[in-house]
Amino acid sequence: PSEAFAPRSSPARITSRSSYYGKSNRNNVISHEMVVDGGVAESITGAWAAYNEALEANPLLVKSVTASVILGAADFTGQAIERSRKSQDVAVED
Repeated sequence: PSEAFAPRSSPARITSRSSYYGKSNRNNVISHEMVVDGGVAESITGAWAAYNEALEANPLLVKSVTASVILGAADFTGQAIERSRKSQDVAVED
């Protein structure tokens, strides 16, 4: 296991910037800052460490399962988008 993924003692900070377009000023930028609970960060770090350990122990099986999950999620998403587009086409034709 890598030392780079050791659990943190302090909460992780996530900062995002989003544009806000008001009537008077199109260049106004608002910053949002969210503090992630230390327990969530530790859970993610623990899951990542377990994944890496399983990958070292059984690389072919773990890579196969990972690829299956990713491809399954992509297929599901593609079908959902296609279904949504078809229902919009039907609504437009009516």
